[in-house]
Amino acid sequence: MNTETSSHPAEEALTHFALGLNNIELREHVDACSECHRYVQAIQEAKQKIKDLPDVHIPDDVRKKILAMPHKSRLETVFHLSLFFQQISKSPFLIVFAIVLLAVFLYIFLVFVL
Repeated sequence: MNTETSSHPAEEALTHFALGLNNIELREHVDACSECHRYVQAIQEAKQKIKDLPDVHIPDDVRKKILAMPHKSRLETVFHLSLFFQQISKSPFLIVFAIVLLAVFLYIFLVFVL
């Protein structure tokens, strides 16, 4: 990070602050530093976008398989899925491909299953 002040808090500390950790020193720094303020604001906007997402129903069989995994495996599965979606979100081609693929599966489901 470029500095308006001589040093910046660690990104982890700023992220915790953005997600609700109340810290007077961080508040003072964020108020004084436009770069850190933008970082905190971006985290808060992302948090709000996630909160605004609609709930998705997880099929019972998938939920049972996830809950049957050892705790470490569940975390690894969620982590790997998040990395997968992170990579997809970086490529417009993959986003369009995923949407088209989803549309094809939806069409097949609606035409042949229902």
